Amino acid sequence: MSCAKPERAEKAFKNADFVFKGMVKEQKGDSYIIQVDMVYKGDLKPRAKVKDMIGDWLQETLKEGGNYLIYGHKKGLHIEVDPCGRTDEWPKLTTDVEKFTNGELADYDADDFLEYTRSRDQRIAGTIAGLLLLSNVWIWRRKRR
Repeated sequence: MSCAKPERAEKAFKNADFVFKGMVKEQKGDSYIIQVDMVYKGDLKPRAKVKDMIGDWLQETLKEGGNYLIYGHKKGLHIEVDPCGRTDEWPKLTTDVEKFTNGELADYDADDFLEYTRSRDQRIAGTIAGLLLLSNVWIWRRKRR
């Protein structure tokens, strides 16, 4: 794939729904789970799911354990990244951050990740418990007939 020169940092920031720095934790199919370190634009949880806007460009760009500055667009429950955008390795784009206007820095620490994981696990456990309760009530009612 061939792209024209990527847009300048200020324009890319303005056009993106999300701009954040993070580390690639794992690849799941065509998705990448990013541990978010800093948020410059958008409302993100400590972990973000990122997909390629077109094809498999991200496979050549994002590597597990690597740190990246990601410019993304909201698409359903995940973030899409444009292969012709500015997303790249963190060291290459550290100067972009200096150009952001009205960017908000949001630090996540270990407690934030623990709380996010715990709340997700609690929702899953609650759903399972609810389904078990409903099935037991249904079985009990069937036996009474």
